[in-house]
Amino acid sequence: MQREMQERLNDLALSFQKATNLRMADATQRAIRENIALNGELDEMYKACHQLEDKIQACKNAEQNTRLRAVMLHEELQIALNKVFEQNKFIEKIAEDHLNAALLRTEEERMKECMISKNQIMQALQERQKKADSSARNIEKDIFNVEIDTENILQEIESNQSRIKELSNILNTVRDTITKLPQEIDPANQTPCVACD
Repeated sequence: MQREMQERLNDLALSFQKATNLRMADATQRAIRENIALNGELDEMYKACHQLEDKIQACKNAEQNTRLRAVMLHEELQIALNKVFEQNKFIEKIAEDHLNAALLRTEEERMKECMISKNQIMQALQERQKKADSSARNIEKDIFNVEIDTENILQEIESNQSRIKELSNILNTVRDTITKLPQEIDPANQTPCVACD
């Protein structure tokens, strides 16, 4: 009986050993398969991590380049803004100069018109003065001619008065002479004196 139990125990032990071996082998194989699968997943994860690291590095490089580009663009933008500011100042100065020039031209044109008007007035006054001077010269000439004519007339009157006085003296002399003729002249031979009648 004991022997049978020993054999049974041996059989159970052997069965257990076999079962354990089978289970261990199965577990080992399963562990190996899982290990292989895990290794594959690890390889994939490693590759993915490596790719991600490459992408991260590329992103870092891109970000660095982008930041550098942003800095450069900011500097270029600042330069452009300064240039625009200077151009705006230049444009404002040109506009102000143009406005001042336009105002100056307007003032010059107004002054020119005033000068033209003054010149026209001066020219009209000069023409009137010329006409007045010409009229005055003509009047002076006429007065001079009248004075000369008056002087000539007075001289002629004076000359005529002298001649009349001489003629009167002559007539008086003749009258006295005729009056003093001798009374002995024959009245029949006497010639009548026309001047005495």
